[in-house]
Amino acid sequence: MSGSDGKSFPLCPYCYNSPPFEGITTLFGSIKLGNSGKLGKGAGMPCFLCPHPTCRHSMITQGVCACPECSGTLILDPVSAPKWRLYCNICNCMVSLPQGAHRISTTSNRCPDCDSLIIEVDFNKKTTPLSDGATLYSGCILCDELLHSLIEMKHGKSFFRRGRGFTSDFTVKDSSAYDFLWTIKSFSKLPADNESKQTSGRFEAKGYSWKLILYPNGNIVNGQISLYLMLSRATSHPTEAVFKVSYELFLFNQKTGSTLSQKGENLVQVQDEMGFRNLIDLKGFKDSSNGYLLNENCMFGVKIFQVVPIQTNTECLQPVEKISHEYTWKIENFSKIDKKKSHERKFTAGDYLWTDFIPHEDFNDPTLGFIVNDTCIIEAKVTVLALVK
Repeated sequence: MSGSDGKSFPLCPYCYNSPPFEGITTLFGSIKLGNSGKLGKGAGMPCFLCPHPTCRHSMITQGVCACPECSGTLILDPVSAPKWRLYCNICNCMVSLPQGAHRISTTSNRCPDCDSLIIEVDFNKKTTPLSDGATLYSGCILCDELLHSLIEMKHGKSFFRRGRGFTSDFTVKDSSAYDFLWTIKSFSKLPADNESKQTSGRFEAKGYSWKLILYPNGNIVNGQISLYLMLSRATSHPTEAVFKVSYELFLFNQKTGSTLSQKGENLVQVQDEMGFRNLIDLKGFKDSSNGYLLNENCMFGVKIFQVVPIQTNTECLQPVEKISHEYTWKIENFSKIDKKKSHERKFTAGDYLWTDFIPHEDFNDPTLGFIVNDTCIIEAKVTVLALVK
């Protein structure tokens, strides 16, 4: 494309005319390199198609994330300042990055949630969105709330973002009714065995962090779509905490806008999966007339209604060095003691305070022999093996 929004990229004249990688045409499917479509002089391999692992101009080091419109990669245009942008190395999709920044560059780090390349932005001091006048910021353009709010889609189909990713083509009329929407593209390319699963990026709802888990060919049993919700993080609670979670999982009909949904309520801990092994039969899911899988794309959603921490009784047993102690309490003139109340004598054993009680009903029984000559003797033997908290 030409004009202010046209693509521009650096290139190595030698690599462009003589691509150094065998089979470069097969790496990118239908892309033709030059008029001849053959390797060698005139083949025309630009840097945004180069798979070199260390060259700072290759798509490996400059490719930020997957294109939301096709199977290509969004590449950082390093010479587009001050109108920084990403462009797809296959289609005409283009994404505008924070405008006016002094510098935007890729890093060697990847997002733990979506595997996109982390970018570093050096904002202009006069227009920085950061607090306290800071200018340097790193993050994922998909998962970082600040960076994602500063990007804009150009030359592509309309799309929106919920949680941790791009969604395109199909739009939900009232996306605010859901806590997270998850679009999966090129469904047939997902692994078909029932041990493989796909995990969404992390999203926040009800003060906790969550993820969606999809088994595209069923969990344990083949031939079905298994969808689960996972409590990913609960930072304000101990790791052994238990929660009662009420939720609803959705599969969208892209023809009618309706949903197939199931509600659930489970007791879970952090990292536990809750959901439905058979959300829908795989055959029915793939039948395009049902509208769930169109053009290899599908969309799932979740609504979390309530999260209640369950209060559990806990006890801690702590072994200690064995403590043994004997104590004798001799009571004389027992008949003169006030019979209307109990009496106690406190004593110490192993840095702990103990109490001995006299239930006077027992002592008043002469047949028990506790009182002889108006005198009684009480002994206590204490052995401490452990502490219970």
